[in-house]
Amino acid sequence: MNHAENNVLFPTYAKYPISLVKGVGSRLWDDQGKGIWILCLALRYAI
Repeated sequence: MNHAENNVLFPTYAKYPISLVKGVGSRLWDDQGKGIWILCLALRYAI
């Protein structure tokens, strides 16, 4: 981690070494051409 990340992030999990180079919709590709799907659900509440 760089110095700025050390000041704001708690090191609960180790970082996974990945270099993302392309993204379309919910699909990402790394620098070796491997594609992965990113599936997440975001809920927003208005008061």
